[in-house]
Amino acid sequence: MNTRMRDTAGMLDITPRRRAGYIVLLGVWLFSVGCIGGLESRSKVKDLRFLGLRADPPEIIISSADDPIPPFDVTALLVDPSGTVISAPLMVWACPPTQSGRCDNSEQRRLVHESTASIGDVTVSIQLDLAFMTKLYEADKYKGLGGLTVLLHWQFGPIAAAKLMVFGYPQPEGRQPNRNPAIADITFDGETVFGPKPLNLPGDAEIEVIPTPVEGSQESYPLVTFTGEVRDERERIVYNWYATEGGFSPDESGGRKGILGSGETDVDPKTTWNSPDDYTGEVTFWVVIRDERGGSSWRSFTANVIPGATVTK
Repeated sequence: MNTRMRDTAGMLDITPRRRAGYIVLLGVWLFSVGCIGGLESRSKVKDLRFLGLRADPPEIIISSADDPIPPFDVTALLVDPSGTVISAPLMVWACPPTQSGRCDNSEQRRLVHESTASIGDVTVSIQLDLAFMTKLYEADKYKGLGGLTVLLHWQFGPIAAAKLMVFGYPQPEGRQPNRNPAIADITFDGETVFGPKPLNLPGDAEIEVIPTPVEGSQESYPLVTFTGEVRDERERIVYNWYATEGGFSPDESGGRKGILGSGETDVDPKTTWNSPDDYTGEVTFWVVIRDERGGSSWRSFTANVIPGATVTK
């Protein structure tokens, strides 16, 4: 048993956001305590893990310092296929962003939620006041230019996760807040996974997996640079893939390649699921969709692995 911080497909997920001409990291940090097999796929989920965090809404627009800070919800995707953990103490802190993704400074953090929570989708409502936001502004090296971000540090039993919540400004005039992307469909070798019956999948096979986002998930938005120039940008959409058996390659798909702001092109979001050769039975899948501005959501489904089967309902 050991404690590790892992990258996107396993435990650490950081995506870039443009902030007035600078690159700011916006995403989800996930930390865990558990046994991690050296040859096991990072997309394979066997024990207690955070797989995602979603804020509703993912961005709040504040027009002036006199605006009240509205409450917002944050939902965690907590899973434990082993069945070892059913419920555990949950604490959520808010603090200025840190490199570690943790709110360890007791003078800067604020406890915003405490309860006992169960495995599954766990939603907490958070209300931040003007005094906290003032401290956040004072700690921000950009002094609010391009908006403010709050680090929300979750602790569920032995595991932790953190997400950056965005408070933006209505600049340029008419700019709309970010919305969470969503998944419309996923196909395995051309067959949708969201039907009335779970798919039957062969063992020891490479299966092509293609996600389709809900229309409008990949948003365009105006970016104001330090020079005052307004530049139109388009979000990156990234998918993270998880399953209780087999493995995905790649376990993160989509995104964009090329030089930021110059000739970037979208990367094909498809991936391949390598089904296990030594397993028969039900497999649970989770797919998390994210954009670069802090939006995210997920879907889950099951399928049956049957040796010698074809991909059918």
